[in-house]
Amino acid sequence: MEVQASSDFYAPLSPYGRWVVVGSYGQVWYPTGVESGWRPYCYGHWESTDAGWYWVSDESWGWATYHYGRWVLDPTYGWIWVPQTQWAPAWVAWREGGGYCGWAPLGVTARVGVGGSFSVGIIAPSAFVFVGERNFCDPIRPTTVIVNQTTIINKTVNITKVQVVNKTVINVGPRTENIERATGRQIRPVSVNQLRRQQEAAVVARQPQLKSLQRARPESGQAQREQREQATEQERRQKAQASEERQEQKQGKGEAQKQQKAEKQQTDAERKAAAKKKKKKPQEKEQGPPREQPPAP
Repeated sequence: MEVQASSDFYAPLSPYGRWVVVGSYGQVWYPTGVESGWRPYCYGHWESTDAGWYWVSDESWGWATYHYGRWVLDPTYGWIWVPQTQWAPAWVAWREGGGYCGWAPLGVTARVGVGGSFSVGIIAPSAFVFVGERNFCDPIRPTTVIVNQTTIINKTVNITKVQVVNKTVINVGPRTENIERATGRQIRPVSVNQLRRQQEAAVVARQPQLKSLQRARPESGQAQREQREQATEQERRQKAQASEERQEQKQGKGEAQKQQKAEKQQTDAERKAAAKKKKKKPQEKEQGPPREQPPAP
């Protein structure tokens, strides 16, 4: 999927938050229904890829807000998202040291320079969240990250290295061997395109208008099989839903017909009873009261 304009985000993100105009940023978005103190890049986990660390979000709108655009902390709305169309595995700055890893959203001042170099800009220390290196590959939650710890910030150094190679943004982050040593796990990088495809497939299915934005590129046989299977499964679900709706309509129609038949039978019975009663009254009137017999002489 390739986003061509900021307006492409409006419809997909509207169910999960609000679009507002904020100063020089213009039209921005922020999530609703989140907990107090919510901040970006705290619901999900990190995956090592051939383009650096990829943020796999557990939030329905994460496909957009963690791979496009920038996050800014606004005094009125809290964290707001400024849409942009360039994709990356994650738009974050990194710090590492003293047994800790930390990250913070890149601001709007981050820019791609000459030759693919990247200028990060100034990021406030309070924007960073930290975890122990041994927990870096675990699921990330607000309860597992450390925030506003000056001691930890002072122990760490900036290791951010973002660059653009062949129009692909690469965000290196912590060295894989350091994480393997701390966690005791072997980390095998996966294809960033595979992760991206998996995350965006569900979005395209929910937002048909985005299908035209899918990038035309050769797919492997496995990817083609997966796409066919997804299409077949979606078609099966649609058919099942349509069948259920027809069955419900049929049942509803049958119940309505039964009700109409019962009402008609009751009406016919009432009409017959009324007609029988009406016929009986004139006969009683014709007969009249019994005549009195004259007294015997």
